[in-house]
Amino acid sequence: MSFYDKPLTHFLILGVMLFCLKQLFFPTPLPIIGPVSQERMAVLINQWEIESGRPPNQQQKKFLVTTELDREILFRRALADGLHLSDEFVYNRLIRTMSFLEMNSGASNDAIFEQALEMQLHQTDELIRRRLVRQLERQFLSQNPPSLPTNEELLSEFRRQESAFKSPARYSIRHIYFPKDRVSEKSAFAASIDLSGVSFDDVREVGYPFLSGSQFIDHSPEQLSRQFDNKFVSQLVSKSVRENVWVGPIASSFGDHFVWIDGINQSRDLTFSEAYKDLMAQAMSEREGQALEMFIQELRNQYEIRL
Repeated sequence: MSFYDKPLTHFLILGVMLFCLKQLFFPTPLPIIGPVSQERMAVLINQWEIESGRPPNQQQKKFLVTTELDREILFRRALADGLHLSDEFVYNRLIRTMSFLEMNSGASNDAIFEQALEMQLHQTDELIRRRLVRQLERQFLSQNPPSLPTNEELLSEFRRQESAFKSPARYSIRHIYFPKDRVSEKSAFAASIDLSGVSFDDVREVGYPFLSGSQFIDHSPEQLSRQFDNKFVSQLVSKSVRENVWVGPIASSFGDHFVWIDGINQSRDLTFSEAYKDLMAQAMSEREGQALEMFIQELRNQYEIRL
């Protein structure tokens, strides 16, 4: 009797066929992700309104739901990989939380950490969740780094958006500062002297000390906005200014400023070599984003996602 004629062989073949049919018609159910609870959705909408100043529309709400479910998928994968067990931030965070709850009871930090895990405190801590998702993304990219773009690819991208690569104008300025509660002194100063006939050195002792100083050399508008504010910068750059003249008074959230222009280096187009670093960073950011999206899609396929 041949192998294929034996009853045991028939039994095994029948068993394999039944198993395959079972998997085909009755597959093992996938774990479920979602839907986002009403309470969590309310938190997400509130965060959106705080950041954007307006409520989300339907498309934006869908984006919030999708992003939240993706974060949950990544968080579960991070836990499955045990990232929470070796992360110093998670360790210290849980110990501090247990101390705040007055549940340390003189035990060792390791014992307190294990107790916190048993209580699943890491599951509901938003900072820990964000940390582990980010750590998982970093781990994936370190193990699956995207390829570097070639110089030819970067040059092609530079030519495509060449007008976007500019060196910002740079200003060298000094200023006389009057706080908001010194409006009368500011007005008296403006009325008592013809600024067109004096330089900064002639009146440098007037005004009040400014927290960031009185002189700023070769600063871009972005740098100036960090020292003053956007309101100040928008007024400065909107004026037709030249060297060795006064501008102002210019208002900021701090008060008023009479600004002396020491010098201006106008904006200019960057060369490819000057834009190379930004081009490389932009290209790598795009490639890393694409790699992460593919990774998340693979993880999505392992779940039944309920919107």
